[in-house]
Amino acid sequence: YSPDEIRRFEDAQKAWFEYREKNAKFLASQYEGGSIQPLIHASTLESVTIARIVELEAELLQARELLVPYHEREP
Repeated sequence: YSPDEIRRFEDAQKAWFEYREKNAKFLASQYEGGSIQPLIHASTLESVTIARIVELEAELLQARELLVPYHEREP
């Protein structure tokens, strides 16, 4: 990837991390004060992370099959 593509990916990842944490906190807040609250938070982080890994793996596979590597691109 080009430096600009890498920067955009890193920006997207940062936003995704923020979403993941806010979503987990929201879902866990429904169990505020309960002993299951930390488990809900952790389980949400885990399930959303697994889904993101699957998504990124699919994108990587597609990129490997379709895209021309940055160092091989014409200027």
